[in-house]
Amino acid sequence: MKKNIYKIIILISIFFNYNLYADNVYFIDFHKVLNKSDAGKNAQEILKKRVKTEAVKFDKIQKNLLTKEREIISKKKLISKEEYAKEVNELRKKVAQIQQNKQKSINEVGKLRAKAKKELLNKLSPILKKYLESKNIRIVIDKKEVLYGDASLDITDEIMTLFNKEVKSLDLK
Repeated sequence: MKKNIYKIIILISIFFNYNLYADNVYFIDFHKVLNKSDAGKNAQEILKKRVKTEAVKFDKIQKNLLTKEREIISKKKLISKEEYAKEVNELRKKVAQIQQNKQKSINEVGKLRAKAKKELLNKLSPILKKYLESKNIRIVIDKKEVLYGDASLDITDEIMTLFNKEVKSLDLK
């Protein structure tokens, strides 16, 4: 009878310890993985270059429009009111078109950024799942949702190392 009680106590303690280990809640800083990983940095560089290129392009166009505006203003007294109104309206149409193009460009960069984030998360998901299975971890939450946590429960660096080995860059075309 005593042997059975000892066996039951041992089994319960083993089961309890196993569940304690498996039920630890780990956390990961997804922001860090997405922005500091090799693929994340690469994606950010591509997006920054695109934004800079577009900004330079629209600055040049804006300068040309300002020059055109000054020319129209300087001709105001030399041309008829109808001709002046016609040129002002044409300039306004160009400005409106440029503003639409600029907004379209901003939206395209936003879509590209969202696509990059989605692709990074899609590539991270199987890596994270494999890691969780290998370490018998049942739950991981985003670090921004953690108020306080033991640093030993942060798996960000381990996941980022695995992620960098598997994913070098993204195709953002």
